[in-house]
Amino acid sequence: KKILQDLIALKQPLILVINKVDKVKNKAELLPFIEEMAGLHDFLAVVPLCAKDRDMVKAFEQSLLPYLPEGEAIYDPDQLTDRSDRF
Repeated sequence: KKILQDLIALKQPLILVINKVDKVKNKAELLPFIEEMAGLHDFLAVVPLCAKDRDMVKAFEQSLLPYLPEGEAIYDPDQLTDRSDRF
C-alpha cells in the first residue's frame, strides 16, 4: 500500500493493475480487496489480471487505448527493436 500511496501523491491520472489474481486461493476475498484498492483513489480504470493469461493481457491493452495519445509511429512497423544488430 505504501507504493500505491506514493503514486497517488503524484496527483497524476492512474490505472490500477492488480496482477496475479490467479494466485488468490479464496476468490471471495478478491472482490473486497479490489474494492478496497479502488477506493483509495479515483483511478481511470481498475484492471485485475493474470499476466500469464494472454486473453487478460489483451483486454488490459485494450483498456489502455482510450488514454493513450494519438500520434505518428516512432518506429517502422517492421522494426522489432530499437537496438542495433551488434547489441
